[in-house]
Amino acid sequence: MSSISEQHSKDAYITILLNDDYLPGALLLAKTLKKTTENDVILLIDATGLSEKTLELVSEEFDKIIEIEPIISTSEKNLRILNRPDLFKTLTKIAIFDQTDYDFLIYLDCDVLPLKNLNGLFNILKGSNYDIAACAESSWPDIFNSGVLVLRPSKEIFEKLLIKSQELDSSFDGADQGLLNEFFLNKWLRLPYINNVTVNTNLITLENSYEYLPAYNRFHQDIKVLHFIGNKKPWFSRDIENYFTGNLKNFHKLWWEEFDKNYFGYEAGKIFEASSGITPPVITIPGESSSSLQDKYGKEPQAPNLAEEKLVNTWDLDIEEQNNEPILSDEVINEELPPPIFPWEAYRRDPTRVFTEIPEVLKGDFDMEQLNLEDD
Repeated sequence: MSSISEQHSKDAYITILLNDDYLPGALLLAKTLKKTTENDVILLIDATGLSEKTLELVSEEFDKIIEIEPIISTSEKNLRILNRPDLFKTLTKIAIFDQTDYDFLIYLDCDVLPLKNLNGLFNILKGSNYDIAACAESSWPDIFNSGVLVLRPSKEIFEKLLIKSQELDSSFDGADQGLLNEFFLNKWLRLPYINNVTVNTNLITLENSYEYLPAYNRFHQDIKVLHFIGNKKPWFSRDIENYFTGNLKNFHKLWWEEFDKNYFGYEAGKIFEASSGITPPVITIPGESSSSLQDKYGKEPQAPNLAEEKLVNTWDLDIEEQNNEPILSDEVINEELPPPIFPWEAYRRDPTRVFTEIPEVLKGDFDMEQLNLEDD
């Protein structure tokens, strides 16, 4: 697949899409980046994991699409510890270092939402000896989070990473972040946290993360990138209560506001149809095209020609016929007492209260004026 633009840039944005599930995030990422940059926005894909609809949709948004071979994790045990077995192909991310047509790349995961212009990050490695820059992982700040990276592509680095990826337990978490941190241990440039603010969708609320909320309240206006880590992504549901509580609701709402600005109606429907893997069935008659059917039956409505009995609606019936209320028959009447339920019900006493017999005059038709009851 070739670039939409013939204009070559030495710096570019890049992301990777390995399955249909992340399609909404990938499209919104590309759309958002293009509002603030003229640099290429590149997509690496594993075509074996994507549907034709997904491929069609991403081709409309990204400047260049590059197909790559998937790299499978050899650390299944560590993926289970991370509780993210779905990340078994994320080692494929190391292919970003193989894109040597560019001097510098800014890599962003598909579950990232840029809030501000990031072009300044292209200069962060220039004049330095570092090949990678990233933000510290909030849960363990001695390592970096691989969701946002600034890197210097290198064939040599890619080949070394490829060899290391095939070693047993080459990644301490079984995924790309563990591999990259093992490879660049103590050799990465630290970026300010505002360039990759991680929103853990598995947390019940931000208040449960010590110091997170006060710092967020102080610096939230400076945030450049939101990163929805965890296995629950905003686009999985509009129902905010299913995924977010407390202050996390604001992040979920923000993602959907940005999506709705860019995609709506039929266009949004196509995206979620592709990302969910649901394809509506196409009903055809074998051996006949739509044009041949039109020649055969014409353009006029054909329903009146159907040999079907007339259907009758309930409101077409007489009132008496519509009365479907159940009638209690003698067979269902049972005057026998039910079996005892409580112990004290095993012994029943005869009733002692006696009622005065009803006068004969009350048993039939009578005239109220003729009725004269005197007190005893």
